[in-house]
Amino acid sequence: MKRYATAIFILALALALSCELKTTTTQVPSTGEVCLQVEPASADVFVDGKFAGRASEFRDKCLELQNGRHRIMLVKPGFETYEEELYVGSAKQSLKVKLVKADKGKKK
Repeated sequence: MKRYATAIFILALALALSCELKTTTTQVPSTGEVCLQVEPASADVFVDGKFAGRASEFRDKCLELQNGRHRIMLVKPGFETYEEELYVGSAKQSLKVKLVKADKGKKK
């Protein structure tokens, strides 16, 4: 009887060791959204130094960017350039900016 108990124990142990553990993983989105509200809406939008479009294009749809750090730059002649570095994650972000008119009397 002791042999049978030992054999059953070894069989159960072998069966337990051969079972696969199933794990579940949650897929994290690799992109995030940045919604822009810019005045004037005709300002050019640059992301990481590359032209992305006019600010007016991103009123109804957001910029879709890879997760990570990005530099957003808003440029409009006659206005001061706006720059901001932000981290894009899976949550939707909003960036609301009113560009400041350039001081014409300012000397460089």
